[in-house]
Amino acid sequence: SAVSDDWDKYGIELSIKGAEISSKHGNIHQGKLSDCPFVENQFDVVVMYHVIEHVRDPVTNINIIKK
Repeated sequence: SAVSDDWDKYGIELSIKGAEISSKHGNIHQGKLSDCPFVENQFDVVVMYHVIEHVRDPVTNINIIKK
């Protein structure tokens, strides 16, 4: 991972295989953003590389993330 090991890293991956591979870099939730068990104000930074252009409803996703 490009992020320091001092940081707690979380991710979301739809694919079971993708989540399995990604889990070596952080705590990966396999499933949809709307089903994630994260609590409000859990994160200081959220990064979405190559994601927003692939979702059907980006506004809803951004509203979920900004909690």
